[in-house]
Amino acid sequence: MSVNVRFEAVYSPQARSYLDQLAPDDYARVRDCITQLERDPYPPRSLATVLKVDSDIYPNAYWCGPWGIGFSVVDDAFVVIEAIGRYRP
Repeated sequence: MSVNVRFEAVYSPQARSYLDQLAPDDYARVRDCITQLERDPYPPRSLATVLKVDSDIYPNAYWCGPWGIGFSVVDDAFVVIEAIGRYRP
């Protein structure tokens, strides 16, 4: 028997505001990455990056092309999107 579990994305006010201000193509790209996190919120280390947004640092952010997504998993049910920002290597 196979069980398909999907996590639900919940956005911080900061992340929601940033996402809503993106250009349509960037919005679509970031939403695709968030959908991937909803399917599997434990991506491989090769997709982890450090994201700095203002004075906050997200050491295990999800690398999404030119974007980083700071997130956490809560109650084995929710992917909390805490921050979204440009990835700078």
